[in-house]
Parts: sequence; C-alpha cells; structure tokens
Amino acid sequence: MSAITPIAATLERAVDLTTRLSSLERRLTRERQARLEAEGVAEQGLRDLYVSKQRLSLLEKVAAIANESDTATQAIGRALAEVCGFTGWACGHAFVRGEQPGTLVSAGLTWTDDRADLEPFIAASTSAAFDVGVGLPGRALASRAPEWIRDVGEVSNFLRQAVALRCGLRAAFAFPVMISDRCEAVLEFFSRECVEPDWSLIDLMQQVGTQLGRVLERERMAKRLAHEAHHDALTGLLNRRTFALTLDQVLARVGDGGTGQIALVLLDIDEFRLINDMVGHATADRLLAGMPATIRRVCAELRIDDRNYHLARIGADEFAVLVEGERLTIDPAHIGSALKNGVKALSPSGWTFEASVCAGIALAGRMLPSGEEMLRDASTALRTAKARGRGQVVLFDGHLREQTRRRVLLERDLRAAIAAGELSVGYQPIVRLCDDQVSGVEALARWTRTGDAVSPAEFIPIAEETGLIVPLGEWILREACRTIAAANKRRLKPLSVSVNVSPQQFLEPAFGARVLEVLRTTGLPPKLLRLEITESVAMQDMARTRAVLGDLCAAQVRVSLDDFGTGFSSLNYLSRLPVDTLKIDRSFIDQLAGGEEGQAIVRAILELGRALSMDVIAEGIERPGQAAFLREHGCSHGQGFLFGKAMASGEVQALADGVPAKVGAPA
Repeated sequence: MSAITPIAATLERAVDLTTRLSSLERRLTRERQARLEAEGVAEQGLRDLYVSKQRLSLLEKVAAIANESDTATQAIGRALAEVCGFTGWACGHAFVRGEQPGTLVSAGLTWTDDRADLEPFIAASTSAAFDVGVGLPGRALASRAPEWIRDVGEVSNFLRQAVALRCGLRAAFAFPVMISDRCEAVLEFFSRECVEPDWSLIDLMQQVGTQLGRVLERERMAKRLAHEAHHDALTGLLNRRTFALTLDQVLARVGDGGTGQIALVLLDIDEFRLINDMVGHATADRLLAGMPATIRRVCAELRIDDRNYHLARIGADEFAVLVEGERLTIDPAHIGSALKNGVKALSPSGWTFEASVCAGIALAGRMLPSGEEMLRDASTALRTAKARGRGQVVLFDGHLREQTRRRVLLERDLRAAIAAGELSVGYQPIVRLCDDQVSGVEALARWTRTGDAVSPAEFIPIAEETGLIVPLGEWILREACRTIAAANKRRLKPLSVSVNVSPQQFLEPAFGARVLEVLRTTGLPPKLLRLEITESVAMQDMARTRAVLGDLCAAQVRVSLDDFGTGFSSLNYLSRLPVDTLKIDRSFIDQLAGGEEGQAIVRAILELGRALSMDVIAEGIERPGQAAFLREHGCSHGQGFLFGKAMASGEVQALADGVPAKVGAPA
C-alpha cells in the first residue's frame, strides 16, 4: 500500500499537469486567434480608413475643382483625370446634352493612360451621339442614375463594343451629372479588366456628379444673367443698350479702313397700343415674339446674308436692323412691300385688321456718323413714316435733314408762341345740309409766324410729340367756349362749338373735371359743346374712356368720333361708347367722284349713323356735287371750303348777329 501511493500521486499530478497544459494550449490558441482576428480587423479598418481617406480626398479634389474652374468644360476635364487616377481605370470620356432634345453628344473631353492604344475608341466616342436609353451614356441619361457593365463583351446595348474590345477595354461604368432632376451630362469610365459592380464606388461617383452639377448650374446661371443683361427677354434679340454698342463697334470697324456700307432700319408696329387694348397683352406679346422670325424672312427675301445684320428690340414695339455689306441696295418700296407681306402673316385668324409696320432708314455715307447720330436720323425717318400713315417706309436724306432742321426751329418758336399767347383760334362753319344754315363751328388752332401762316398739319404734330398739345388744347377749349358763349348772346338759335381733343389731353387725370370747369367759367351751356375724339383716343383705355365720356355726357356735353373709318372702326367699341356723332373723314369725301366704291363707303357710314341714331358730319366738302350726294343720302351736317373757311372770332360775332344768315362758297 505504501509503495502504490506515491505512484498514484505521481500519476495524478501528471494528469493534472496534462490537463493544465491542454487548457493553456487552448487558451493560447484562442488568444492567438483573437489576436489574428484583431489584427485582421485592424488591418481591414486601416484599409477601410485608407479607402475612406482616398474617397474623401477625391471628393475634396472635385469640390476644389468645382470652385476653382472657370468653366464647366475645365471642371469636367479635370474630374475625368481625378476619377481615373482614383480607380486606376484606363479611360474616361464625357458627354453633354445635344441641341436635339433627349440626345447626348461628345463634349470632346477624354482622359486616358495610353492615348495611342485607345485612339480608335476615343475617335468612336468623340463622333458618337446617343438617344435616351441607347448605349451606356443613353442608359444613364434615361435612368438618371449610375450604370455598370461588368464586361462590355457580354451586353448588346453597347454600340462601341467592337472597337472597345479591340482596344482591350472590358468593364465600364457611367454616372449622370444632374441639375435638380435634369441630367445635363454623363461621364463614363473603362477598365482593362472585368470588374464586378462596386456599389460604394457607385455611391461615390454620384457625389462627384452632384459636385459637377453645381459647376454646370453656376455656369448656366452666369450665362443666363449675361444673356439677360444684353438681350430682350420676350424676343431674345439684343436690347437697346447692347445694340447701341454694336452699332458703335460696326461704325468703328468700317472707319478703320473697312470697305463696307452700313444701313440702319428702325421698325415700329403701327398702332400697337390699340392692338394691345383690343386683343390683350398675351396676344400682343405673341405678335412681338413673332417679329424676329418675320424680320429674318424679310432680310432673306431682300437677299441680305444673315451673317451681315444684327437685330434688336429697342422699344416696346420698336425693332432695329443693322445691315453691313460691300454693296447695299436700299429700295424703300421693295422693303415696304416685303415688310407688308411678312408682317401680314403675324395677324392671327379672327382679327378684323392686318398688322403693319412703318420703317425709317438711315445710311452711313463717306463721312461716317456716330452711332447716336445714325440712330437719330433713322428715328427721324421713322417718325416721318408714321406721320404719313400705316405701312410707310422713309429713307433719311438731305430733304428730310432740312425738314428736321426746320422742325427744330418750329418747335422752339412754337414754345415761345404758346408762352406768349401768340396763337389764335379759327372757327370753320358747320352747316345743316338740308338748308345750308350754320348750326355750329369747329374751333381750329391758327399760328402766324414771322408774318406767314403755319399749317396746323405742320405744328400740331410737333405739339403732340413734345407735350405742348396739353396746354395748347386747354387754351383752345377755353377760348372757343368763351367766344361762342359771347356770340350766342345775340342769337335766337345758338351756335354749338366742336373742339378737338388730343390723346395726351384726354389722358390727363383731371380732363373731365377741367372741361366742366371751363364750361362753368365761360358760361357756355354744356349741350353746345361737342368734343371731337379720334378712334385711337377712344380705344387706348376702353374702361377709362367710357367712364370719362359717360360723366361728360351726363352733364349734356356731346361727343363726336372724328375721322371715322380711318382706324379700326370696330362696331363693338362704337356701340359701347357714349358717342352721338360720327364725322366722315375728308379722304372718303374726296373719293365720291371716283366711282361706286368711294360712294359705297360713305353710304355705309351714313346707314350706320342712322342705325345708331347718330348725327353724321361730313368734312372737307369742296364741290357742290359732293354736297348734293350727301344731301341725297341723308347726311345731316357738313363743313368744308364750299361753305366757308375758318373765321376769326370777330367774324363769328358778325355771323352770330346774322351777317350773313346763310353761308355760301368763299369768294
């Protein structure tokens, strides 16, 4: 027993040692495994950290590129290089939106690690264009998301497959460059190895696309602001300021030894304000927006190369065409005909009138004018054209230059004459055609300058253009009412007086109140005053016109529509206005001897007057035959040289006293 005991103890200790050794070995194994795992985790972490830093670095570089680049082209080109450097891929190419909607075309931007080997593929990419959904770029355009191809040899929707494989390219991916929800560009990249989709890389590229999108958006905004600074928003043409600079540059170029000629054409849409009021701003804007294409068609008809002219919108309804060429042939008649046909097409169906334009032309002679002088001359020609009527074309020449000089002197003297009270009022008789008795007079402005009478046709337009017509018109109204009120004190049958109202005068805020004030202070009964307004005045602001005329008619002032038939003559507005008299323009009276057509127009106006229970006054009666026709067809009143010229106020007093009781043809 005593001998066995030590052996057993020894064995027990040995077993215990083995157990402990096994436990220690297992612990060491676990620790080693844990250490290896920790080292693996640490290594992966380091790798992930490195990759994260590299990706962050790429984003920082792209952000810097986005901030530093002057153009989107520069930013995209540098981004191609950075992405290829980051991925180690062989080639990158950029596509941008083409002019045709839904297409991508090459931006001409490529980065490659070996241009010689990849030249065939670069050439194929540079010449390619892709529709939505077609090819790798088209797929990114359609999905507005990154697209990945593991192996270009395995897909059918890759149009450059053959040349890519010949150049040793296999994997590919592309991502869109977005502005909001619109794809503006697509960047594509190629590897020489087949590569499985890397979603973390795809996510990174989306962020790159976002950065580049900001560059494109900034560039687009800058271009839009620059365009808006130099162009008209509605038509896209040069604005007035930029056109003036362009004119100066062209004149300077020709003046520095050039051999070309220069013509400046200013165009103005006839009665555009009335068009605006009749058809509304939206339709009128469409008319304005259609003018550039119309002018270009006219230039093509006149055989003016589109490289040799500049277009601009320099006013609400005014356009400018600057033409330069070696041998310019400027024929106002030809230009007028081409403009008439071109602008006529702009009149929408359903309009009761045709749109038309007037044009003023200035030519630069051997002594080149300044841009300001050329604009001034063309404006003078345009103003003259508009004074002649609708659709007129006038070329500035020596005769017009002399007229302009005379006009400047007339304006100066007219201001002085109005201020000094040197104008007078003439009174042309208005007679009842049934018995040739004088029933009233029309007050007309008269001006004698340095002993010679100045025609109203000459100084009234100047007064209207300068605003002098407002004080002049009010003075004529007051003087006429005072004269007729005094004359009527001696008559059993009082005379009425007709006074013309200019557009500017009528638009004065207190016009109606001033008329009533004049009647109160002069003592003329309101029913003896007839205000003559033209169709253009009536239609400028229909609501205001109805309100002002309604108040005056309520006070018993009468209203006549002057020059009826020479404007739009819309029955719609005629029926809505408180007008009691139509005046037939003298141009229609002149046509009575011309045959049935002229007579038919006058008969139609007389029938219209009867249908609307209006008086009708015929202007410009100079021959007995005209008066006879008008009497036969029921015209109630007339005026003209046949019955008498305009009289001075003293002669009106004599007329009021009954001398003569009946007016005949002037001696």
